[in-house]
Amino acid sequence: MTLSKQYSIATRHQRSTRIDSDLIADFFPGLVYHGTAQASLETLFRQFGQTGQSAYTLTGAYGSGKSTVALLMAGLLHADLGIRSAAINTINAESQSLLEESTPYKKGWLQIRAVGGVSGPVESFWNATLRALEEHPKTHKTKVLNRYRKVSVESDRELISSWKTLFDDVAPYVDGVLVIADEMGKSLEFINRNGGDLHLFQDIAEELSRIDTPVIFLGLLHQTFSEYAKDRGTKLQDEWAKIQGRYSDILYNVSTDETVALISKSIKTTSAYRSGDELVQRVLSALEGKQQRKELLLTRLEQCVPLHPLTALLLGPIAKRRFSQNERSTFSFLNSYEQFSFQLFLQQTSDQNARYDLSHLWDYLEANMEHAILGSPDGHGWATAADAIRKALKQDFSPQCIALLKAISLITLFGKSANLTATESVLLTATDITDKRQLKECLQHLNEASCIVFRKYLSSWVVFEGSDIDIAGLVEQKIEQLHNGNEAVERINFSSQIIAKGHYHEFGTLRWAAQTAAMQLSSFDIPALIRSRSGEFANFLLLLKEEPEEHLLDLTRNDKSLMIACAPNANEIISLANEKYALELIKSDNTTGAALTHDKVAREEHKARSFNAQSALNAALTIAFNNARWIHNGMVYSKETMSEIATFAADSIFHQTPRILNELVNRNKLSGTAVSALKKTAGSNA
Repeated sequence: MTLSKQYSIATRHQRSTRIDSDLIADFFPGLVYHGTAQASLETLFRQFGQTGQSAYTLTGAYGSGKSTVALLMAGLLHADLGIRSAAINTINAESQSLLEESTPYKKGWLQIRAVGGVSGPVESFWNATLRALEEHPKTHKTKVLNRYRKVSVESDRELISSWKTLFDDVAPYVDGVLVIADEMGKSLEFINRNGGDLHLFQDIAEELSRIDTPVIFLGLLHQTFSEYAKDRGTKLQDEWAKIQGRYSDILYNVSTDETVALISKSIKTTSAYRSGDELVQRVLSALEGKQQRKELLLTRLEQCVPLHPLTALLLGPIAKRRFSQNERSTFSFLNSYEQFSFQLFLQQTSDQNARYDLSHLWDYLEANMEHAILGSPDGHGWATAADAIRKALKQDFSPQCIALLKAISLITLFGKSANLTATESVLLTATDITDKRQLKECLQHLNEASCIVFRKYLSSWVVFEGSDIDIAGLVEQKIEQLHNGNEAVERINFSSQIIAKGHYHEFGTLRWAAQTAAMQLSSFDIPALIRSRSGEFANFLLLLKEEPEEHLLDLTRNDKSLMIACAPNANEIISLANEKYALELIKSDNTTGAALTHDKVAREEHKARSFNAQSALNAALTIAFNNARWIHNGMVYSKETMSEIATFAADSIFHQTPRILNELVNRNKLSGTAVSALKKTAGSNA
């Protein structure tokens, strides 16, 4: 029988919490109310009760449980007594007392629970507002709901104005209004991507606090406001940071031990719990730290079986790294069926004593996330460790030695925040090696092969630093040397075509337009651009510097084969182009290029960063082309697709083209089949 028959992941942890659909009484039993969750809720309640502060943000790593805490808060203020009772039973007496003191409760709060996404924040907030009116028992049958269903809200100003009026109108029916903005970062990304500003969130912080009806706004973030505008210059970042200053930001930083507690609740087993797991006790004996912490960890780690205790301790720190943000959480890892994943381990393992150890975790990260890691601040350390492992594999070391090296690598990279170091006591628990003599032999072999080195001040082993090239530092240095030059932008090679689909379906002729980006209009030699066309009938020209709109309108009136726009995310494109060009300069430089040739670790890091920079640049350009306000033939197009605009251009240029709906005939080059048929027909008539 495989372990998958015995172990499974609890339903609540099989997907992310949705604040707009998961709020039921059954959600709360089994919820872990750990110290970070308690501190966050109590901070909010205390500030609201004592100062009347209305606007809050909860900032923490992806997948850390922010949505769960927000849903717990919604449950505590909900009009449904069954939901409220289940939520209250989750928190402790201290939190219950603070809740009663700080927030009024008789009729329940109106709850606007919005989730950020591809649409703008105004649309998601207003749709959530209408759902909230339908959900609350005191408002869903009132004239208020019918009245606001007819209200059209399309702008920031209209949303704030409608909210202010609505919150006054519902005051007789509710105790207050709770607005939760889950995935608020996506709303900020939407605003940034479209070149917008934060007037909406500035008004939310300022205007809602002046309303007589009690209002709490809670936005859930992965990072600060300014980080979402990092590609648009420091001035805008400073402005966004000032706006966040109007919010009370609560840091949601789940500790390693709290993550272990969450994991222990997420892994379910068909067999009865048995205390006294020998491996867990050995790991705890090897760990440094207070006995009180070890006593708390004992039961939690035993309930994490079949995860190895060291794996359970490292999953939290790994999930907080930059390469994991928006990619992986601890629970998405537990549910994954990717190569070398925990779920595949359960399906393929029959040994009841087997554990998913650090060697398995290394293989999983290497197979599924190496590109992301190499492009992150952990890239240099990862490349060094990966090179050490490749070196060890070439020397035909035993599987136990390789597993040991993988364990040392992960502890070196991610162990610090878990207070974990690769001491010999810890390493005796990390792999199948339990004999001290065998461990010393393996460590000696790896040390002699320059894979690891002993650090006396830590009394532990770390991966040997095999590279002296600081790729990240060199990139920054090269970017500084570029100053405000256009070299990087001029080297952008974005080759993509837009087909005039409507024109093709109407006339049968396939025509397409090329896409080109440049810093400014003067960068284009338009006559040369037209002469160099190879099949395309027109060009979409994307500018990274603003140009007077009147000038662009006149230019496109004179040449209908030109469509021109200014990029809404120009600063992001320039930043990524600079990074890509800096990496090219590092490789082409005589000194650093030669060093890269002989340094495999740095070469792998450089290769990964180059790939990530190119991918990010292409993505940013695609967003810019698709979201720009295009000017063609003296008209501005903001809602039409590029294919529609290309069709307008083709129709206006080739307005006398005949309709030939035959792909064999209507093409630039006749097909071989058509030519052959023509010759045979001509021959038979001769």
